Amino acid sequence: SLAHLNEMGLTGHNYFHAYHCGCNECHHSLTGYLFKAQQDCTADGEFITRILHYGSPDMDRAINGLSRALLLGGADTTGDVGNHVHVDQRGLDRAGKIRLARLFARYERELEDIAKAKRDRMREYNGHGDTFSDAIWTLAPDTVTGNLRMYDYMRGSKISWKNPTVEFRLWNSTAAAWRIRTHVGLSAAMVLAAQGGVTCT
Repeated sequence: SLAHLNEMGLTGHNYFHAYHCGCNECHHSLTGYLFKAQQDCTADGEFITRILHYGSPDMDRAINGLSRALLLGGADTTGDVGNHVHVDQRGLDRAGKIRLARLFARYERELEDIAKAKRDRMREYNGHGDTFSDAIWTLAPDTVTGNLRMYDYMRGSKISWKNPTVEFRLWNSTAAAWRIRTHVGLSAAMVLAAQGGVTCT
């Protein structure tokens, strides 16, 4: 699959760099090749996009290109590897973080159904059961101090607070472009909704 990404001009990597590699080629950026390739302890490797704007032509090129590379390479996207989506959380204040947590808690069962796709389950790595405790419904904004306080109300890692992003980790891996687009779209939509003041009970 990496060779196919190279052939399409979507990456400059011709081998998998070390896990969380800190070289200049692997540095997070808004420009340059669409993909970086790194080793990963839960899979044969991972492909990481540069920072992309939702709905941009580059996002479409990345999704379509990755799908094509995985299909051409015969990649095995089992239920034991995942598709992680990072969304910028810098527009979320304390109340916004609570709104996002409540949105996720409210729709968690539906999100899990979409996440597992054709598999019979979501991968074990991210845990099962409710991500947020019932206390999330009564949590007051002035008690949230950064991201760490939110962990008092969380179980598992289907959603993870990693400044400056929120990472949606629940999605099972897939080679289908439309599923990748769904994962990205739902992740971005939830953050945008929370930023926009959408709340639920």
